[in-house]
Amino acid sequence: MADRKAFNTSVDSEILKKFKAECALQGQQMNKVLEDFMIGYANGEFYHKLHQKSTEEKGK
Repeated sequence: MADRKAFNTSVDSEILKKFKAECALQGQQMNKVLEDFMIGYANGEFYHKLHQKSTEEKGK
């Protein structure tokens, strides 16, 4: 992986604060942790499930 690209996005400030703290606690670089998550996701090692409300749930 010689070619590196910048990746900029916005995230919830509290999530970022907790993520930074946990990375620091474990002595990990945030970009490496994020890259490892991205690799795992791209390789199908885990997935993110979106829940769409049913018509009944929308009416509540």
